[in-house]
Amino acid sequence: MLFKSVLCVAAATGSAWAAPAATESQAACNANLPIDNFAGFANKTNSLGAVTGDDKTMGAISVTGTTLSLTAKAGSYFYENLPCQDLAAPSGYNALSVKLGGPAQSSLLLEVQTKTSCNATAHESTYHNVTVPATAGVVSIPLSDFTGAKLAITTSLTFSTFNKTGVYTLSDLEFVCGK
Repeated sequence: MLFKSVLCVAAATGSAWAAPAATESQAACNANLPIDNFAGFANKTNSLGAVTGDDKTMGAISVTGTTLSLTAKAGSYFYENLPCQDLAAPSGYNALSVKLGGPAQSSLLLEVQTKTSCNATAHESTYHNVTVPATAGVVSIPLSDFTGAKLAITTSLTFSTFNKTGVYTLSDLEFVCGK
């Protein structure tokens, strides 16, 4: 698959795919966890202080207020690194929520990358196809839809494989606390 080859090359070249620092186990959530409000986009960081970007694969990328606009083309992707986030069932997080918009009848692939430890270099990827709403709206993706993913050590989210070229918008990206 071409997409996996691109990711492997990006990881091998030492781009923004560095392993996150180890974190301690966390108690069950008591509120949603913001991943990115895009306020730090100019610094290529998300709300969790981790690296975010597109490795210059998009036709264009910009932020207006708290909305990220991506002009997808063939081979485009956008990633959100995470600081070794525990999303396993005991954490209380049960979904990923994002306000999403894009071309009519479009979809994209959302990848969750996990590792066996925070310092591991190898990762496993699990994918979920996301249908983009006809009018920009909130999409909630249950974490259980990432069948087989070992969510105790989640290190990255990647939006890719856009089925249509054009402008996609993302805002209010967060993990939902299902307490």
